[in-house]
Amino acid sequence: MRCTSHYMQTRSTSSPIGSAWSEFKAILRAQEACSVDTLKRALSPALDAIWAQNVGAWF
Repeated sequence: MRCTSHYMQTRSTSSPIGSAWSEFKAILRAQEACSVDTLKRALSPALDAIWAQNVGAWF
């Protein structure tokens, strides 16, 4: 199966939400979550990888 790439802005530093979303997308890209099944498996570990100290640094 081949992944299809869609443009997603890589970094938005204008808000803490943008920073969190950017980090989350980078983790999913690194895990190569290209299908619905692999995306479902990658979501929880990606969310777990964003720690409280990361969130504190974005504010």
